[in-house]
Amino acid sequence: MNLTSTKKTLCLLVLNFCFLLVLIPSISAQKATNSVKSKPKTQQAPPLEVVVYQNGKITFKGKGIAFDDVKKEVQRVASTFKNIPDKIPMRTVGEVGMGTRHEVETRISEGIAAAKWVRKKATLTTQESKTTQTPKRIDFKKEKSNSLVWEEKVAAKASKVFVFKATKGQKLTIGFIDDTKQGSMDLGKFSIEPNTDPFQMTIDVTKDYRLSVTNNSDKATSFRISISLENPQTVSAKGEKLDIGSFSKLPSDIDGCSCTFSDVNEKSKDKYVYADNWEKLAFVNINGVMTKLTLKKTNQKTTAPKVKNVANKEVKTYGNGNYEVTVDIVKGKQVDETWAYKGTMTVKSKSGKTVVKSIKGICGC
Repeated sequence: MNLTSTKKTLCLLVLNFCFLLVLIPSISAQKATNSVKSKPKTQQAPPLEVVVYQNGKITFKGKGIAFDDVKKEVQRVASTFKNIPDKIPMRTVGEVGMGTRHEVETRISEGIAAAKWVRKKATLTTQESKTTQTPKRIDFKKEKSNSLVWEEKVAAKASKVFVFKATKGQKLTIGFIDDTKQGSMDLGKFSIEPNTDPFQMTIDVTKDYRLSVTNNSDKATSFRISISLENPQTVSAKGEKLDIGSFSKLPSDIDGCSCTFSDVNEKSKDKYVYADNWEKLAFVNINGVMTKLTLKKTNQKTTAPKVKNVANKEVKTYGNGNYEVTVDIVKGKQVDETWAYKGTMTVKSKSGKTVVKSIKGICGC
């Protein structure tokens, strides 16, 4: 092989190599393009909307549903969202009557509301399980009294739980005052309304009883709780009568500065169940008789578990040998030279029979 043919061979090899350098990237690019083109297109999810057609057909998220299933399907789909939507749009195709449109919109709203309620209920259940309270024990023996009155502060949308032991045959009297009028009290299967005459029952089983109070308002508040237990021998005291009546005319001893209290449900301003002269004398209508009593003690320490916010609290006890009357009151707003009060009045006979009333009224000059 001469030098000339050798040069030709080298030139051909170089040309072939250059051709391959150009051709290979083009083939790779073509393959990549073909690969991209061969991938199926991702199908878009149908819009979150309810569509009502002129012929009566209804679709939700592109799927046909029956008219009666609109609420159920909206609730099911809405529940899958982390944040449940406040609204799901509806549109119509063709002429759809106003009544049909309104009914479908109503069912959409009900479905959303149901989804939110289920979510909220689940959240509350979880919170309750995390914050299960140990009931606070009410110990009458430790407090050395069978009748207790105290104020309990309860946070917004929260509850306080108590437990107390009662003996078969005892008479339970319980109630509470709530200025928000949104509170509730539960004793087992019994629900007790605020600002009414105390609930009473005879204990039929000796055991611990669970009591709860709930603040359903959006602000913290204080409930004034009263509870008493009469012993069996007192309850069966020969059917003794102990009625607390009202009166309109104040005794002549009530002149000048005074306190006058009515039943908490009394609408008339001139019907009283209690009056005192802000000093030594008090009057209560007991068994139809205007009964005069003298002051025995005042401002005694409240016998109740963990009493709070008692700066405006006053406790006064009057007696006459046959009856003992205790008013346990909390001062409210001042108007001119008078102050509003709310609380309880406990009337106890010599034999031990007791009546408790929720009262409201004023003190002043």
